[in-house]
Amino acid sequence: MLRLLVIDDDDALRDAVTRYLRRVGYEVEARSSAAAACRAVGDHDYALILCDLGLGSAPDTPPGGLIVYEAARARDIGERVVFLTGGASEPAGQALLDAHPDRVWHKPLRLTELAARVERRLRRE
Repeated sequence: MLRLLVIDDDDALRDAVTRYLRRVGYEVEARSSAAAACRAVGDHDYALILCDLGLGSAPDTPPGGLIVYEAARARDIGERVVFLTGGASEPAGQALLDAHPDRVWHKPLRLTELAARVERRLRRE
């Protein structure tokens, strides 16, 4: 069974995505903060990481999703990160989105569409 990591600070969204992806057959772990997600990325191997780009961002700090991406890159699995975003981002986040537009999925997504995108993405890997 393929293991996925879902990272979002919106509890309802994170829980709905986690439950749905489990129901369609994935092993799913969930985290609500960049710090917890970075620890998980360091400790486990994930086939795909779905990460809210703006995760817990405070003014004058990099988006939390960017911090998670850097942790994944440090383990040579940065290509496994897909960013979920609900809108505009700061310049650092925007540069990342510009560099990897195929790895940016815009919220809101229907759960069936999300699961289909996950499946397509995993087939490419």
